[in-house]
Amino acid sequence: VNAPVALVAKALGVTPAALFHRTGSKERLFVMALRPAHVHEFKLLKALSDGPDAATPVRRQLIEILTRLGAHLALTSPNLFLLYAAGMFKPPYRHMDLPADTRRHLAAWLRRAQHHGDLHCRDAAVMAEALVGPFEARHVYGYLHGMQTSVGQERRFARRLVEGLFRPAASPAAPAASPAAAAPVLGDIDDN
Repeated sequence: VNAPVALVAKALGVTPAALFHRTGSKERLFVMALRPAHVHEFKLLKALSDGPDAATPVRRQLIEILTRLGAHLALTSPNLFLLYAAGMFKPPYRHMDLPADTRRHLAAWLRRAQHHGDLHCRDAAVMAEALVGPFEARHVYGYLHGMQTSVGQERRFARRLVEGLFRPAASPAAPAASPAAAAPVLGDIDDN
């Protein structure tokens, strides 16, 4: 927030007066620069709304979706953290509920994906939370500890998460498991 407005205006190719006319204040400019995308600007939600694509394996699509989400969070999590810490992320900015919208769109995508492939889960909303939450935590804690991730690291993390949360794809020769046998009960979970 201590950057001279003249430098910011010059970098944007506008006059300081035009910049203030658009933003109203230096603080508002700062918030606009750091805020996450509005829901209608977040392209990943459009991809989730349009999918899954019947021509591409759903696991591969989910890993790509999560990789894109991780890359997005790597950029936005530090910004949000700064805005909240500075007390600058408040109305009218809080009406943008991108985390909840991401979870809703992913849950709907997972429900549709169950008809196209081997991503079966009991509750798509719970699974969406289980998939999105680790990426949010990863980037908030990464920011706090000065760690950065590459797209390759995001993809590997997404793959491990999908493999850990969903049962392996059934091979064509293997008979399908019955619904009762498909879900472990608490006593079946191995601590090793």
